[in-house]
Amino acid sequence: MSINFGRRANSMFSCIDDDGSLNDELYLGYKRHRRDEQEKEEQAIYQAVLDDILSAGHNFDDVVEEPPPTKKKRNPQCVLEHVDEAGNRKACPPKESTWYKQYLVFGEKTVISNTSLKKFRLRFRLPYDQYWKLLHLVESNYAYFERHLKRTSKPIELLLLGTLRYLGRGFTFDDLEELTAIGKETHRKFFHAFIAFGRTILFDKYVCQPTLAEIMRLHATEFNMAGCNGAMGSSDGVHVMCEKIPAALRNVHIGHKMGFTARSYNVTANHRRFILSTTCGHPATYNDKTLVLFDPFIRGIYDGSLYSDMEFKLWEKDEDGNEVEQCYKGCWVIVDNGYHQWSTTIPPVKVSGDRRVIRWSEWIESMRKDVEW
Repeated sequence: MSINFGRRANSMFSCIDDDGSLNDELYLGYKRHRRDEQEKEEQAIYQAVLDDILSAGHNFDDVVEEPPPTKKKRNPQCVLEHVDEAGNRKACPPKESTWYKQYLVFGEKTVISNTSLKKFRLRFRLPYDQYWKLLHLVESNYAYFERHLKRTSKPIELLLLGTLRYLGRGFTFDDLEELTAIGKETHRKFFHAFIAFGRTILFDKYVCQPTLAEIMRLHATEFNMAGCNGAMGSSDGVHVMCEKIPAALRNVHIGHKMGFTARSYNVTANHRRFILSTTCGHPATYNDKTLVLFDPFIRGIYDGSLYSDMEFKLWEKDEDGNEVEQCYKGCWVIVDNGYHQWSTTIPPVKVSGDRRVIRWSEWIESMRKDVEW
């Protein structure tokens, strides 16, 4: 390859030698030439813009403050329409809705007749006077309902009524929008705030474990009559279907008893189906032995921190074979065979050849099945 140092590359084709190969020296010179031309063009454009600015009399030392961007105002959304006295259709404000006129227009004195009070209790699962107490408690907790207690917010009285109807009768948020003239998205956000408020403030205020006197007077009565002295309830795992589970946690929420995602709870109830205690939700793959480890009620009975002063009597045989009455302290619960072999969790005996043991096991299981089913 011959190199001609007198040649100058003005284009890519001028960098190719006679034999068809690329001349490196000419190619580098071509790139430098193109870079110099681009810099000259940019300088010319910059100088032209600068001359235009100076000819207009502007000073570069002046600070130009740009006006703040104007925020676009959204037109008020019409959630519900009604017809006024003139026959015109216009947006219905929440205070003109059906629920506000029926339950709230005169405050706490709106519903006073016995028939209306019974209907309110049936429709919202809460007495009317208790509703107002709950409303005052909601209004005093600004941390949970900050966005709903502002001056421009929708009436929180209607939002609370919507949440009670949603919980009591399974209404949709769109149904609440039709009855209160408040958007379904506003009802949804208030509902989630109320759930957070309920599992903290309301739970700590109203949910408590039964006292020893209540255990003896109410919850152990049927068990004592059935010969299960010392028993105060039945305990078992409960699965509640939960569809909206994150995809990363889906596998641990599908148990062996069902083909859908669910949360599991360990629930203890007396023979009247009154729930004495329940754990928080856990994945459905947790079995009874795992769930009971997270149950402070059952573990408290087991370690003696709960109801250790409770006394009950059993008939036993002494060394001579005589039946004697023996006094014990504490209590126990009836469970199935999936729990730990603790002295406070008594299951039926699975395998036995003794007819007395078989009859006792069937009797214990029938006491638990009455509540379970």
